[in-house]
Amino acid sequence: IAKLIAWGETREQALVTLDQALAKFHVVGVQTNLAFLSRLVNCPDFAQAQLDTSLIARNQAILFPGPAPLTWRILAGAIAALLVQEQQQAATYASSPWTCTDGWRLGMAHQRQLQFLYNEEKILATLIYAKEGLHIHALDSHSRLHFTHQETCYRIQLDTEQYTLNIFTKEDCFYIYSDQISTQLRYLNPLVQKGHADHTENQLTAPMPGKIIVI
Repeated sequence: IAKLIAWGETREQALVTLDQALAKFHVVGVQTNLAFLSRLVNCPDFAQAQLDTSLIARNQAILFPGPAPLTWRILAGAIAALLVQEQQQAATYASSPWTCTDGWRLGMAHQRQLQFLYNEEKILATLIYAKEGLHIHALDSHSRLHFTHQETCYRIQLDTEQYTLNIFTKEDCFYIYSDQISTQLRYLNPLVQKGHADHTENQLTAPMPGKIIVI
C-alpha cells in the first residue's frame, strides 16, 4: 500500500502537483489504480471539491473510459524494445552466426511478421530490414524506424517525427509510458504459440513428420 500526498497554496496548485507526481510513477508487475487516480485528479467535480458518495457514479464515463485504440507511436516503441531484448539475449552467444539480429539477407530485404496482443486484440506488424534501415508497416501506416535507448528511456524517430518513451520489459510483456498514459503490449512469440508448438512450463516440443516405431 502506498500513499501519495501533494501540497499547494491552493487546491488547484495541489492538484497540479499531484497530477504531475502521478505521471512520474512507473509500476510494473502488479496492478495499480494509477490510471484511475490520474483521471480522478482531472475530474471537474473532484477539482471543484464537489465530493460525495455518488461522485464516481456521476462521473462513470470520465473515470472508466473504454480502452483507447493503439497508437502508431506506442507500437513502434514496443517493436524497438523487442529488438533491444533480442540483441541483449544474442549477446550471450556472440560467437554464433545463428544469433545475429541484424536481419541480414544476401538478396532481397528480410521481412519479418510480428504479432502483439493489446486488450485481447491481435496487432499485426511487418518489420522490414532494408539496406537504409528498419521500416515498419502496421496500423495502415508505413514509416522508417530509428531509435536509441539508455536503460528504460527510448528516443524514437519515425520518419521525421521524434519522441521519447519509457519502456519496461518483463519477459514477453512491454509496459510503455508516454506522458500520463500507460500501455501494455505482449509479444506473441511464434515459437511458443498454440498451433506452432505445444509447450509446458519447462519444455518445448514440436510435431514431427514421422516417428521411429521399431529399432
